[in-house]
Amino acid sequence: MDKIPCSIAILTLNSAKTLRRCLESVKDFSDVYIFDGNSTDHTLAIAREFNIPVYKQYNTDEKNVRIKNFTEIRIKTDTLLKHDWTFLLDSDEYVSPELVDDVRRIISSSQDVKTAYFAVKKMVMGDKIIEYTFNDFASVMRLYNKQSGIAWKKSKVVHEQLYIPENVKIINLNSACYSHCTPSYRVAVQKDNYYLSLMHQKMFVTARSKKSVKLTVISIIKNLLRAANIFYKSIKMYYKYGFKETMPVRHTWRYIRYHLILSYYRLKELFI
Repeated sequence: MDKIPCSIAILTLNSAKTLRRCLESVKDFSDVYIFDGNSTDHTLAIAREFNIPVYKQYNTDEKNVRIKNFTEIRIKTDTLLKHDWTFLLDSDEYVSPELVDDVRRIISSSQDVKTAYFAVKKMVMGDKIIEYTFNDFASVMRLYNKQSGIAWKKSKVVHEQLYIPENVKIINLNSACYSHCTPSYRVAVQKDNYYLSLMHQKMFVTARSKKSVKLTVISIIKNLLRAANIFYKSIKMYYKYGFKETMPVRHTWRYIRYHLILSYYRLKELFI
């Protein structure tokens, strides 16, 4: 069977624990490549096993370089796309066979580039699939055509987002992509804290440029509402499904904590 004419750029940094399954799941795609932060584990060896090209995120020989602006790197990876169709995937994720089949069908039959395809996102902790989280119908954009006008929002340094033009139709697929989450609360919080530090740095620069007080207050309210919404939905989730197949309580708290800290950072902006 022919390879799927679709490009996948994967960001890595010491991703050996999850990369093999990730690459195995996309072996039917014709253009898969890695942007690496000079990993010191077996990431590069695994890439060689699959004959996957590896490029540097930054032009340096320094080891274990962490990304400081994720959108900047995403834009850089897009310069090497061989196909107009692009599939979004992280190194700690893997694609279900059903989703691979959906992508093949869409690309082989669709002439409409003004469509973005979302897929179900399932969380995995260790070998366990988390069936229920506070976000009951979590879906993430996975497939789009670069001729559609979809582009990365340059304002985001972490949790990068794509701008979707109004004339682009959105279709939700029932097939899933699986995302690994470390069972270790401590390790997960360390990752959260790094993202928060990047956002804090950007907020400080923005505050120095005299950002509107009104916009800052709106941002504080939005983050507080997000935290409250996660709390509310979590209570409903644990009441309905219990704790066996749901996201661990400590990890749910991580998401609430994240938005509370962002609100605090925004509040500090008002006094700089």
